[in-house]
Amino acid sequence: MKRHLKNLKINIITGIFLLSLIMTYSCSQNEDLDNINDESVLIDEVEDDENNDLSGKKKDPKRLSGGCDNPRRSDGQYYRQYESTDVGAGTDLVSKTAINGKNVDVIKFLDDRTCGYNYSQSGNRGIYRLKAGSNKFDAPLQPRIERASKKVDRKKGNFVSVEGYVNVKRVGGRNSGTFGFNDPRDQRGTYIIQAKGKHANRTIGSSDPAILLIVAKDRGNGTVDLWAEQIKVRGGSSNSGREMKKLANVRKNQRFKLKMTNGFSTDTKQYVKIEINNRLVHTFDVKNTKVTIDGQQKFQTGRDAKIRFGAYRCHKGEANIEWSDVRHDFKG
Repeated sequence: MKRHLKNLKINIITGIFLLSLIMTYSCSQNEDLDNINDESVLIDEVEDDENNDLSGKKKDPKRLSGGCDNPRRSDGQYYRQYESTDVGAGTDLVSKTAINGKNVDVIKFLDDRTCGYNYSQSGNRGIYRLKAGSNKFDAPLQPRIERASKKVDRKKGNFVSVEGYVNVKRVGGRNSGTFGFNDPRDQRGTYIIQAKGKHANRTIGSSDPAILLIVAKDRGNGTVDLWAEQIKVRGGSSNSGREMKKLANVRKNQRFKLKMTNGFSTDTKQYVKIEINNRLVHTFDVKNTKVTIDGQQKFQTGRDAKIRFGAYRCHKGEANIEWSDVRHDFKG
């Protein structure tokens, strides 16, 4: 009997000890959950800009007051138009746009560096509006609202393309100078799409260069000229390192079809192709640049390819660019 009571006492003590451990662990877990739900704790990690992968940049729930609806953090201009948890969440116009059926979640994220207007949608149109001097994130750089395509690495046959219908409602004006449309120094107009790609063996040029940009410039007669602003050599930048090629003249307030393809014809040769209304209007073969690295001559070549589209640059006045029926394709 004594032995039975002794065993019962041991079992009770053991049970109390185990119950204590469980309660301690549960409280610890609850504290962790409380911290996660606290808005002061940053849950989503922002990926490094080196990757240019907007899918890794989440919308910050903290908002500025007044007319600017952009996130508060200096690197928080990246966000999704809709989150699955948003009250009354709708559908982003480019949420299911892959031609080849692969995951293109990256294209659903916006890089919004303007407090003039917010990105909005109406019917099947994505509306990208800019106002001069409204970039409060990295001033004095130009305001922009853009999306980024998937990035593909350098390899023969790899490419990325973006196509859609564009309606140029309004473009930015000239801030200074009296240069012509064919001069890279001319500040009139707004970029609507740009081919980008980093350099291998980079010794000159930007670390995140634009290879070719399409800029829309208002002619004042109800039409706009579309120009390709492209680098002269790999690593070229600023006004002296770029040249202008006229692509087409289109009517304002009337949509046209535009497609850009950025890819590699060989393991070292990169190209950009532009189609307007299903017609090839320009092919740009990006020139590699001979550079010297540690006393040896090498070529500065393309490392990857990607595309950004929306609206970018407004030196004076306002810009309003609409994109609809956007489709995204790639290999690589």
